[in-house]
Amino acid sequence: MKTLVVYYSRSGHTKKAAERLAAAVGADLEEIQDLNNHQGPLGFLKGGYQAFTGKSAEIGKVKADLDAYDLVVVGTPVWAGKMSSPVRAFLTQYGSRIKHVAYLLTRADRRNEYLGICAEMDSLIGRAHLAAKSLCSSSRTFLEEVDAFAAGLGPGSPTSW
Repeated sequence: MKTLVVYYSRSGHTKKAAERLAAAVGADLEEIQDLNNHQGPLGFLKGGYQAFTGKSAEIGKVKADLDAYDLVVVGTPVWAGKMSSPVRAFLTQYGSRIKHVAYLLTRADRRNEYLGICAEMDSLIGRAHLAAKSLCSSSRTFLEEVDAFAAGLGPGSPTSW
């Protein structure tokens, strides 16, 4: 199964999780390039507003040929209880080309809001996700949770075909 992990990361937590997941499952890796500035306090506020209101950010062109992948894992930080605006833009622009999808969400706390986020992500691409994992980036078990998610995506798991 050819797998791609595509992600957006503002603070580096989602990047760390995406890199770990890609290494664990032997996947290719691509970062979503945000053409807006979401750095610093003003960027943080702007990103939260965009996410909460369902607006997309401007993103760079994706380099990977999405049609060549059996599974695409989409990694996003949780902003204001929603997916990040760069990931919304990615799913809106490229989601129809994804055959099978899984989600990796990172957040600062343990709130269990990710099911609604996954449902919204599914609606943007018109299909249901195979697996999802919501990680608390401040947890001591953060990378162990990534490893457990990777094991669930491997051969013989409920999400493989």
